[in-house]
Amino acid sequence: VKAKKVNVVGVEILKKNGLIFQDIEFFNFVKETMTLREESKFEFTRTLSDILELIADAGKELGFSRIELSMLSLNDISKFKIMKRKNLIQTLYDCAAHCLNCADKCLTEENLSDMINCIRLDRICASTCIAAANALSVDCPKEDVEKLIAYCEEICSKCGEECAQHENEHCFECAKACKNCAEECSKF
Repeated sequence: VKAKKVNVVGVEILKKNGLIFQDIEFFNFVKETMTLREESKFEFTRTLSDILELIADAGKELGFSRIELSMLSLNDISKFKIMKRKNLIQTLYDCAAHCLNCADKCLTEENLSDMINCIRLDRICASTCIAAANALSVDCPKEDVEKLIAYCEEICSKCGEECAQHENEHCFECAKACKNCAEECSKF
């Protein structure tokens, strides 16, 4: 009896607000809308969870923990474009450091005349890597730096090949760094 009274009141409220139902009882309407609402909440929550997992995966690639990611603002997240390039930038600076070290140590070798091409390529490679890293460190479109990165890949390969021809430890380390840098540049 009480349920029918509530049902009548509910139907009257719906009619008063312009919601007229034919052949549908108020409780059926409420039950159906609640079910749909709960399904919508579930879908929303699942989608949000999937998005958060994608953000966590991207953050992990950039070296961020989940806790660090949870502290980021929208302004911080907008800077991810530059952060995506972080690994390549670090590789370029690492290569430049190895090349400068190699060129410096080559100058002290007894057979200096045999090291001239190595020194020259070391200096060109270091300058190119630094320029590329600096260009990537600012928010510029990919197409603005593609040619520079392609040239960097080419010069790193040449420098690595030249350094690999020498038996010095610094040349060996430089060859490894140049090969690694060329590979990273090829992925850009």
